Amino acid sequence: TGGGIYAELRDQLTINNCHFENNEATNKGSSAYLRVGHNNIKNAVEEHDTFYIMNNVFIFTPSDNNKVNLYLENKVLTDETDVAHANVYFGGCTFSSTNTNIEEYKHIEIVENEGGFETFTFNSCNCVKQGENTISIPPTIKFENIQFGCLSLDTCTPSTPSNPTTSPVNPPTETSTPDLDGYTPHGRIKETTIEINLHKCKFSYLQNTNEDGGAILITFNKKVNCTINDCKFKSCSGSKGGAISASYSKTNDYTFTIIDSSFEECSSTDLGGAIHIISGQPLHHVFNITGCRFINNKATTGGGIYAELRDQLTINNCHFENNEATNKGSSAYLRVGHN
Repeated sequence: TGGGIYAELRDQLTINNCHFENNEATNKGSSAYLRVGHNNIKNAVEEHDTFYIMNNVFIFTPSDNNKVNLYLENKVLTDETDVAHANVYFGGCTFSSTNTNIEEYKHIEIVENEGGFETFTFNSCNCVKQGENTISIPPTIKFENIQFGCLSLDTCTPSTPSNPTTSPVNPPTETSTPDLDGYTPHGRIKETTIEINLHKCKFSYLQNTNEDGGAILITFNKKVNCTINDCKFKSCSGSKGGAISASYSKTNDYTFTIIDSSFEECSSTDLGGAIHIISGQPLHHVFNITGCRFINNKATTGGGIYAELRDQLTINNCHFENNEATNKGSSAYLRVGHN
């Protein structure tokens, strides 16, 4: 059981950017067997445990005695009064088989035992070379961001959820409960029409390389005020703006403010490894980035920040460390002024 990894963990597991190839398990989990979550500890704070399976490569050679590549289940909750609290984030992975003559093998088998998952989110595109019959997912988990017949993540297109809502993704409500580190996990915010006001949120392993703004996207057509205070962005990727892309135009007044936040290991395939900001109108759009940390971010231009602004930019008391840009501006690339 668990040819590559066997893990039975209460919380805080990250498997990121790993390569699994031709591992074997006569039971299940040739690459990995993961059992996550646990019964809540009584007389303690409410728990919301997080598990990240991100950006991994799984190459599988199934056989009669080796039929399940990645096996993942929640731990059975034995107390009927206990609530689910295992939260799994799964994305940016590729799955391929080198032996398609075996019947009924599975690249992924997810089992929801008694008590279930609190959430299970395929938060970025997963590329599966073979067909839908190679995945087993309970009906309670939203089936999205899995592309079959896919040869490369470069051609993997993020999907619309099978039961999408008609409203945009909004900031967390007051009922959101933080993890043990005091920060609340948050999904991607894309072109919301509601003002963004975030405090102590974290955006982790959101991979959207075919679109701008891996974690947050504000566009010319859907502009809102944005305030981000004491938030964390970790390993997010986008085309322009690995973590955030924000574009403003016209004469309505808007403010874009980031305070005391961190950006680590975010990447862009073009401009702005962490932040990409554009302003097309003077006097009306104010940008303030204060007390932030930019560490190990990467882009073609502007490893930490790419800014193309007419006026009113402040970058104050920030820390830039080991950012990279293959063109120019490892920490920041700033184009300022206008006709």
